[in-house]
Amino acid sequence: MAFLLPQRENTLDNVKIVAEECALDIVHYVSQHNTRNAPHSHAKTMRRTVDDVLTRHEIGLKSLVGRVSSGVFQHYEWSSSVDGDLEVDLDSEGSESTADEEGGSGDRGGSSDGGDSGVEEDHQPPTPPPPAEPQPYPATAQLKETLTNVARSMFADNIINWGRIATLYAFAGAIAKHMVEERGLDIQDDIAACVSGFVNQHLAGWILARGGWVSISGNTGK
Repeated sequence: MAFLLPQRENTLDNVKIVAEECALDIVHYVSQHNTRNAPHSHAKTMRRTVDDVLTRHEIGLKSLVGRVSSGVFQHYEWSSSVDGDLEVDLDSEGSESTADEEGGSGDRGGSSDGGDSGVEEDHQPPTPPPPAEPQPYPATAQLKETLTNVARSMFADNIINWGRIATLYAFAGAIAKHMVEERGLDIQDDIAACVSGFVNQHLAGWILARGGWVSISGNTGK
């Protein structure tokens, strides 16, 4: 059954409201396979476009999501072509932990050649600390920072199009889905707020100049 909502005036504030609504809808739609109707036609179009992006870029998105989730994300370079495979350049610095030797090597106080002190010295090497376990998931603040860095890299060349915007929303949905299914974290709203915040700060003017969110229909990838 079709639904009708009052037509919103095409203003910057309304563009930002729709950005927030679409982000919330997408993260819940992708992460929980939400069967509820999209809140409006723009969100409905975004759902359809995100589904297409998730299918076409499944391998690249899964790789990036896994690295972000593991907390090893350092750097991300976005492919200049949204229609090609996602190009992910992740450099993680390995952390080397060296155990300090405790109490020297047993030579402190001189060596005991032949002399029996009557006290059995413990020459066992110190027990090294256990290896640091990988962070099971980034803290919310770190995750938000990482998502923002991904978004910045995606548009670092100042090329904006609907395909990239939809891919950013798809990435948000993929992260939310992973956090729910693999980590048991219900942080969809935080992810949505982060992504819509970036869109509203950096992309809302571009969206408004092209007639608002209504222009996403039939223009994805352009």
